[in-house]
Amino acid sequence: MKRLRVLQVITRWVRGGARGVVDRLLSTLPRDEFEQTLVCGAGEAPEGAVVLPGLVREIRPWTDLRGTVQLALLFARLRPDVVHAHTYKAGVLASVAGRLAGTSAVVFTPHGHIFARGASIPGVPRPGWQLGMLRKITRAAQSCADRVTA
Repeated sequence: MKRLRVLQVITRWVRGGARGVVDRLLSTLPRDEFEQTLVCGAGEAPEGAVVLPGLVREIRPWTDLRGTVQLALLFARLRPDVVHAHTYKAGVLASVAGRLAGTSAVVFTPHGHIFARGASIPGVPRPGWQLGMLRKITRAAQSCADRVTA
């Protein structure tokens, strides 16, 4: 039986809830059924991970464009069956890149509440036009994903 090729995408491999979920998926999905690869931004990354410098937490339009292109090229080369993107930023970039690369399935798991009233998250704009623009970009990117999970 052919193993399902899954790319787990996250911007930063730092201690926290999103990393915990990704780490659990990487360690518990049956290896005889799933071939998994971790894709993350520069910084601390476990051995065997694909590191893309364009994956950053902060909002940086040119770097984000670079990250989207890097992801699309990686997806086109590796031809995964599923891209599972974790966190808002990775989800936005990977959803768009997945569509550009013709990926079979993209799952977007936000892992947070950046749009919640009163949220104060580093790298996320305060309420105002910038946050409104980010909300529109996120909705557009989510329309590129096959599934959005909570």
